[in-house]
Amino acid sequence: MSKLLGTIRERAYWKVVIRPSTFVEKRVLDKGTLTHIIRKNAVSYKGWNFPHIEGAGAVDRGPDWIGQEIDWKPILELWRFYQSGQFVHYFGMVEAWDENSAGQWLRPRVGLDVKNAVSQFTEIFELAARLSFTDAGDAGMRLEINAGNIENCVLFTLPQRNGTPAWIPQAVEPSVTVVRELSSAELVTDKRELALESASEFFKSFKWKPHIELLRDMQSAILSSGQSQSVGSCSFEKRLIQ
Repeated sequence: MSKLLGTIRERAYWKVVIRPSTFVEKRVLDKGTLTHIIRKNAVSYKGWNFPHIEGAGAVDRGPDWIGQEIDWKPILELWRFYQSGQFVHYFGMVEAWDENSAGQWLRPRVGLDVKNAVSQFTEIFELAARLSFTDAGDAGMRLEINAGNIENCVLFTLPQRNGTPAWIPQAVEPSVTVVRELSSAELVTDKRELALESASEFFKSFKWKPHIELLRDMQSAILSSGQSQSVGSCSFEKRLIQ
């Protein structure tokens, strides 16, 4: 096991798996093609790509995968992209590693920003939609999103005006996993609503059921931040909507 992976698992973390529903060992024949696919389709809503690809040089390579490890605390990431089309990404929840995060007033508990979680789910579903129409994708796609080591976490939302951040009691389970089996058409046309539904499922582990409009407003603010890079699936989305 990678030393960095062990470090990531020490605190609250996300694990994301995106893959075609049908297994084909060598779906992508050339690992160079994998590099092209992940570089072209990485998502950026916050000025930091998902997944992050460090530098313009070659990525790490294994027998049937490419990947990278990023250790820039508070950002810790490890991702692998396999020739089967499976994408696996472990990354620490940044609030768990950032001593200067907005939730520091909650310590020793970890404060997770609700907006960050909404952004994360939105990025995950966007990446899945983009990958589904590449050589690494298929007509059916499976997403598994796991939040681990969250038993010491609470949610909080920053106030729109001066005031104290609102907080939600800490999680009642040490981990929660959201699984979705979707067609590529569903992913492209409904990815944002699917992301919000999945985020809502994550929030249930804190016994919190926010109104969908609250989450939709957060998502709209994220998407209108001016940092979104429209690549990958956009042409497919237009074609499916027409």
